[in-house]
Amino acid sequence: MKLRNAGFTLIELMITVALLGVLLLWAIPNVTVFIQNARMSSVSNELVADISIARQEAQRRGRPVTICASSDGLTCLNGTPDWMEGWIIRAPTATLGTVLVIKYNKQPEGPSTVRKVTGIGTQASVTFSPSGTAGATALISFRDNRAGTGDLTQRNLSVNFVGRPLLEKVAG
Repeated sequence: MKLRNAGFTLIELMITVALLGVLLLWAIPNVTVFIQNARMSSVSNELVADISIARQEAQRRGRPVTICASSDGLTCLNGTPDWMEGWIIRAPTATLGTVLVIKYNKQPEGPSTVRKVTGIGTQASVTFSPSGTAGATALISFRDNRAGTGDLTQRNLSVNFVGRPLLEKVAG
């Protein structure tokens, strides 16, 4: 009776490595897209949560509360600012002319998947009344031009007069 050596031949090992290489070439781009989508989803969900916090704070305090784009954590940006710099939730205090910053959400510096977050028209802020309603409707778009592909991925966050935020994925 002959004993057979256990193990792999060189040809079997080379075929396995080649198949693994082909599999990785197919999988890595999909992982990149997954990470980009997760980052966009994370930023948009953060803003939805902060809009809900601003609405709740207006009802709790019995005063108007504003959420607006901010680059310094103290003042609101005017015009059609890039919300990717960050945003603040602020409310007036009992002292005339002073404002309390309730929360500051600064987006991390460095390469980000979401390239531009803008308010449509002149929407630089959303103000909630003590009843929780928004003073006007708002539309904030999260846009991501995928590097090298030219594909545009977009999510729209709208706030209606009632103050309810709605996040929609836009087919691109």
